[in-house]
Formats: sequence, structure tokens, C-alpha cells
Amino acid sequence: MLRFICLPFFLFLFNGHFPAQQTEASVVYSVVMDSDDPVLSQQLGAMTGSTMTITFKDENFRQDMNMVMMKTSSIHNAKKKRGVMLVDMMGMKQAAQIDNIEAQEENSANTNSEIEVTEEVKKILNFDCNKIILTDTNGMEMVMYVTESLNAINNKNKYGNNRVKGFPLSIEVEMQQLTMTMVAIEIINKVEKSAFSIKIPEEYKEISMAELLQSLGGMQ
Repeated sequence: MLRFICLPFFLFLFNGHFPAQQTEASVVYSVVMDSDDPVLSQQLGAMTGSTMTITFKDENFRQDMNMVMMKTSSIHNAKKKRGVMLVDMMGMKQAAQIDNIEAQEENSANTNSEIEVTEEVKKILNFDCNKIILTDTNGMEMVMYVTESLNAINNKNKYGNNRVKGFPLSIEVEMQQLTMTMVAIEIINKVEKSAFSIKIPEEYKEISMAELLQSLGGMQ
């Protein structure tokens, strides 16, 4: 189950900038996963309480996923032009360096995703958010509600297209047999620079990014 859920979404997030005024915040999202498949739906019950946190300050960016049984952190330090990925899978802690961030940004910006900007507006945590629908080349659809009041200058989550203007406070992704919905539940306005340290903690084993992705793909 973990392979089915975690790897596609991990890659989806990792491959992804939302240009937009507030340039410092930590946004906490609830994460709810559901499926029409009764067996998978029952398994997803173990993921109840999952959260995602996106943290940004100036040009630094960090994303944390807490999926109860697995925790991942993607940290990008603009000054050092490098980053680190941390994965804690039920106590098995691994880490990989993220190099050449600028090249990754350029590559991930070159996509052919279709964008539909609607006139629908929803208020989330007192922010007016516009509804945007993204469809990638594989037919995967994502519905986002974005606000231009928050500006993660160096947001690594282009979600397939850097033409999207605004920062998302709600994201719904339709995957095979699975729907994942993330809605902002809290915004913390003060962020410490230490949140963007890319020093790998001693308890984590450093491996290559290819090995880390292979490890995620091998989850059962």
C-alpha cells in the first residue's frame, strides 16, 4: 500500500513555484486520502491524521509530509543552492543531498499541463482563494484554491506548471483509485532560519537520491 500511495505523490511534489506578498510563513495542511476501492479505503484508515507543512522564508523553502507511518522532509537552502531530502520510514531513517537546484527548477518548468482558471472563489483561513484546475499530460487532474497574498518566492512545488499564479491553500489530487485532499488549517507567520538547515542529522544514513527513490519505490 505504501508503495502505491507514497511514491507517486512524493515524485509529484518533488518535481514541482508559486510566485505571489507575505514572504515568510509555515502553512500546515490536513491530508485526507479516500478511495472507492473498499480494501484500499480500509487501509487508508491507518493514514488518519496525516499532515503536510510548507515553510518558506525569503528564498528558502521546506516541505514536510507526515503520513503517520512515513515522514519526509524536503529542504532547499537558497544561499547554498543545495538541499536535502530526509525520509523516516517507521524508524528507518535515510537522507539524500539535492544538488543543482537551479537546473531542476528549469527542467520542471518545461511542462505542457493544461490550466483552467475559474471565477470560483473560496475563503480559506480568511484568504480569498481562486479555483484553478490543472491537468497534466497523463490526464491526472488537480484542483487548487490559490491566494496571491502569500508568496513562497522559491517554492519547489510547481505542481507541473510554473504559470500558476498564487500559493495554494487547498489541493485535491485525483490518482488511480485514490483521491488526496490537502486543506490549510493553520498559518504560522514567524519562521526561524534554522528550519532551512541542510545538515543531515546523525541518526540518518546518507545515500544517493537514486537509492532513496528506489527505496521509496520498494515499499510494500
